[in-house]
Amino acid sequence: AGCAADATKAVLENRVQYALALIRPPGHHATPSSMMGFCIFNNACVAVSLALARGIQRVLIFDWDAHHGNGTQDIYASDQRVLFVSLHRYDE
Repeated sequence: AGCAADATKAVLENRVQYALALIRPPGHHATPSSMMGFCIFNNACVAVSLALARGIQRVLIFDWDAHHGNGTQDIYASDQRVLFVSLHRYDE
C-alpha cells in the first residue's frame, strides 16, 4: 500500500508527470474490515483515498484482472466521486 501511496504523492506533488505502481497482490479483494483472496490492503483504494483527501474531485479505477475486484467495489459503491470499472473473465 505504501508503493501506491508514494506513487500518488509523487504525481500530486508534481515530482513526476505519471506513475505506475506494479504491486502484487493488487489488493482488490480486500474490504475495509476483512482480507480475502491473498489481499490484505486494497492498494488502489489507499491511493484513491489519498488523492481524494488532497483535493482530487473525480477518480476512475480501471481494474483489469481475471477476477472481479469485489473489495474495491464495496469500498466505493456509494461514493459518487469514484467510478469503478472491473474487467474480468466470466466463468459459467
